[in-house]
Amino acid sequence: MEERALILDAVDELCRGVIAPRAAEIDRTGAFPHDVYGALAEQGLLAAFVPPAHGGVEIGLETLMLVVERIARDSAACALLVGNCGDGVGALVHGGSDAQLARIMPGVADGSVVPAFCLTEPGAGSDAGALAATARPDGDRFRITGSKLYITNGSVAGVYTVWARTEAGVSCFLVDGGADGLTAVRDEDLLGLRGVPATELRFDETPGELLGTDGEGFRLSGTKAWAFPIDRPCHREFGWPCLLHYFPHRCGGLSPITMVRLYARERNRLAALDSAGAIVTLSTYMRDEYVRHGLPPARVTCVPFGPEPGPAPAPRSTRTSNAPRSLLSIGRLERLKGIHLLLDALPLVHEALGQPLSLTIIGDGPERADLERRAAGIGRSDGVAVTFAGWVSPDERDRRLGDADLLVVPSTWPEPFGLVGLEAARAGVPAAAFDVGGIRDWLIDGQTGALAPGDPPTAAGLAAAIVTCVHDESRRAALGAAARAAAARRSPEEHAAGLVAVFETLAGARATGRAGA
Repeated sequence: MEERALILDAVDELCRGVIAPRAAEIDRTGAFPHDVYGALAEQGLLAAFVPPAHGGVEIGLETLMLVVERIARDSAACALLVGNCGDGVGALVHGGSDAQLARIMPGVADGSVVPAFCLTEPGAGSDAGALAATARPDGDRFRITGSKLYITNGSVAGVYTVWARTEAGVSCFLVDGGADGLTAVRDEDLLGLRGVPATELRFDETPGELLGTDGEGFRLSGTKAWAFPIDRPCHREFGWPCLLHYFPHRCGGLSPITMVRLYARERNRLAALDSAGAIVTLSTYMRDEYVRHGLPPARVTCVPFGPEPGPAPAPRSTRTSNAPRSLLSIGRLERLKGIHLLLDALPLVHEALGQPLSLTIIGDGPERADLERRAAGIGRSDGVAVTFAGWVSPDERDRRLGDADLLVVPSTWPEPFGLVGLEAARAGVPAAAFDVGGIRDWLIDGQTGALAPGDPPTAAGLAAAIVTCVHDESRRAALGAAARAAAARRSPEEHAAGLVAVFETLAGARATGRAGA
């Protein structure tokens, strides 16, 4: 405790002498504060994320949290400089080779190398299971292609940890600043965080070094689904019996070493969650999952999220009952996203409706070629057309939503939430989806769309849900109006207020505990 007090006293002095006097200027100019970053390094605060063997120091997680809290009193941007350093090097610490650590870590500790964590993408958000960025082997390295968004320190970093998809699965790569094919497209202007760039990055055959083992970017039970004998959600509580199901139900790869390693990682993750003062989820499903795994209900709070602010797309005009029905699906093209079941459902929908049917699929992924072949066979029958649009811009997505009769979310794995459903609802488009995960938090069966049985998920069940929504235009319009009204009751502001309430409750409990000590 005496060491912690000394560290915090030094941080308070740093705030008074360096950070507080510079905070307003940093926010006004938006320029990266190299002087502050150097001062943080001189205090040894960046070295806290570096292994001692490579120039780091050990001060403990709780002390680090208090350090960030102290700095944030004067500048949220400068506090982010500290926290992001840990994010940027975490994968390197856990998966890097001795040579990689020796090359990178001393510079991180002394502040000469700024790290950046690259996960978020335009079409996937921070869902690692939906990444579109790819990496292909090229000798002893990989070539990375794709885009990333909101990458903290992206335009000033000297090293990047980048998540991308290979044939083996999701993997992590080390990319040097200034590497060929790496472009900082633009920095966002974020209120309260100016000076710490949030950057859009583009990778075009950019060379990267693999961190750890190819395909181990995910952890055991990350998909919460079985792949054999059929795709279906997994409702098991995490624990040692998962090891018995791993191979029979194809929960992951085929290496027993990988199985044990991923199990240990997920077990450690669950143990770490137990020390959190509060856990926030976007859906009641995720809240219940945490409680089911032993976390105290009082510490787990669902804070609903809403669609992006701004004017909603104009309501679509009512169509005649015999007009072609237009379906839209948005998401990563991989097995667990269920597009194969949606394609199998199309002939059933066409037969039930007795009228032309079109499906537009926005997204990309490793299953696209197989899905296109499957769709070509369906398209040979009269009255069914399938278009693969790839990833599109937000404006183009909104235009497609404006033309759609129905959004279809055929995911077979327990989606933590599914924001795409609210984005469609905001445009007045109802949805049909499998009843899995957090879908029920935004899709009210019979009011804003239709739910198909999710365990097991079947093409026939999905077809019935689709037909329920679009067989009658007046019914479809009523579902769309209800969906628009439901989306209007949610907002990012409401979400922010919920987060503030959680933080205030946590701070109050901490203050009470200190007073009673």
